[in-house]
Amino acid sequence: MLGERILVVDDDDLIRSILAQRLGDLGYQVSTAETLAEARISIAAATPDVALLDIKLPDGEGTELLETLVGGADVPCIMMTAHGTVESAVGALKQGASHYLEKPFSLDRVEATLRSALDEPVSRERFGPCAGKALPPAWWWARARPCRR
Repeated sequence: MLGERILVVDDDDLIRSILAQRLGDLGYQVSTAETLAEARISIAAATPDVALLDIKLPDGEGTELLETLVGGADVPCIMMTAHGTVESAVGALKQGASHYLEKPFSLDRVEATLRSALDEPVSRERFGPCAGKALPPAWWWARARPCRR
């Protein structure tokens, strides 16, 4: 269902504005932040349904928001970075991120990842104490455990 609140946190003005425009055109309510401080203010005003977080920000790392968003509010978080490595992806997923995007990315990829995050909400009732923890996305399980006949 469209109309969900999306928070985009990125220090790159161009990425923020393009994502805000495209997601707004798709019917999402988009708020943006350039820093962790701005993001915290935005989260306090209205908890988003999904957050797109850049890892490298001027006043820290986007992963610092995972405890608040995933641990406290069950908000799926999509991490974005131009400095991606396997280690940083695994680290973000272990900290509770639901998805990971490497820049540059296509807007279609962002849209598909966003829809996936919205379709797979983290639920404490379903996962108990593991909710928001290092649960890999569904595609990882499909690749990690292929069917053997």
